[in-house]
Amino acid sequence: MKRVYLASLGCPKALVDSEIMLGLLKKEGYIPVSHPREADILLVNTCAFIREATEESIETILSLAKGKTKTQLLVVAGCLPQRYGREIEKVMEEVDLWVNLHSLERLPDLLKGMKVSPTTYPFLPHHSLPRQRITPSTWTYLKIAEGCNNRCAYCTIPSIRGALRSRTLEDLVAEAEKLAEDGVVELNLIAQDITRYGEDLGLRHGLLELLDALEKIEGLQWIRLMYAHPAGVTRELAERLGQGKVLPYLEMPIQHIDDKVLESMGRRGGKKAVIEALERLTARGEMFLRTTVMVGFPTEGEKEFQELMDFLGKAPIFRLAAFAYSPEEGTPAAEMDQLPQKERLDRLNQVLALQEELHYARNLELVGRKFPILLEEPGWGRFPGQAPEIDGRVKLQEVERKSLMEALITDADGVDLFAKNLLDPKRLSKYHRKYL
Repeated sequence: MKRVYLASLGCPKALVDSEIMLGLLKKEGYIPVSHPREADILLVNTCAFIREATEESIETILSLAKGKTKTQLLVVAGCLPQRYGREIEKVMEEVDLWVNLHSLERLPDLLKGMKVSPTTYPFLPHHSLPRQRITPSTWTYLKIAEGCNNRCAYCTIPSIRGALRSRTLEDLVAEAEKLAEDGVVELNLIAQDITRYGEDLGLRHGLLELLDALEKIEGLQWIRLMYAHPAGVTRELAERLGQGKVLPYLEMPIQHIDDKVLESMGRRGGKKAVIEALERLTARGEMFLRTTVMVGFPTEGEKEFQELMDFLGKAPIFRLAAFAYSPEEGTPAAEMDQLPQKERLDRLNQVLALQEELHYARNLELVGRKFPILLEEPGWGRFPGQAPEIDGRVKLQEVERKSLMEALITDADGVDLFAKNLLDPKRLSKYHRKYL
């Protein structure tokens, strides 16, 4: 029986691809192992969205190649071969097999030496594909669409993953039902821009229809929305958050707040869309908003950067992520006059300092409050305002076996919360019962 070692790099969307590849290999008799030396196949699912991700992918490949034995196969899949094709294959002879996004579903056939006919677009997941989950038993991701129709000037995603292709409602519900049967309590919906889900299928309110359908699935308790473009946050969507099983949480990257910068970035709706989305979200009540900003874009001067800093200091943001712009080959922004790297990094450091202060302040605001907690592992869980892997966790004083419980937040630092379990069900409020 053959064994496979997986190194999965990049975002949750790539993680789903990794789980599908593992599922396909397991169906063929492969056993996943936790160390490269135990494996017959070394599988790297790569990211190539920005330069840093590309460098990490190449470093991972070279590290595995260095320790590879003569009997092991080094297989590289995902965005790196999709973006660079023959160019990267020529310079990395250490790799035995390249699998681009068009061919992920045919990985077992490729390992057998079979020729695979090329497809027009990278594959779109479907519920009938086997999926070997890597995430904890209580939560997972549901990729609702592939590709992107937004044409941001700095972004390589449309050129790598193609145009928007939504999965059907029936297909998504079938997979969600299967996941719930396997014990999944929290479903995190992901795509490049979830607000545009269903446009290509002729659905006017695709995301809302999907939420209504998922709401009916027995066993699911939390539904979280991630990767929403501000221009797609309608009043109806904002009002849906926090209702039923849908958590009062949204990941909505704004990238910037200055209109000139947003226009040159190619961000739909500009500053107006950001402000209106925030107004709609805050009008609905308590909201845990995560956002991402980019600093050092070619059209960002000192004035525009200070406008962004002032905005971030006042905006109703619960979690903030930031990165420095890097010019990516093949994008319109790469042809613009670039800011010095030092200036970009200096600005990033200023935002990260603000981020540290903001996260600590937001966490302290939660001390003394009760929240439902989803247990991930003994002694650790998350409350509704924390998405998996990126927003910190809750350290629990007592350990219980059930997946959902209520706890009192007793302390906080800049990353995590600390809590005491509330074991008496009579102390649960109506608000918290609906999430338990």
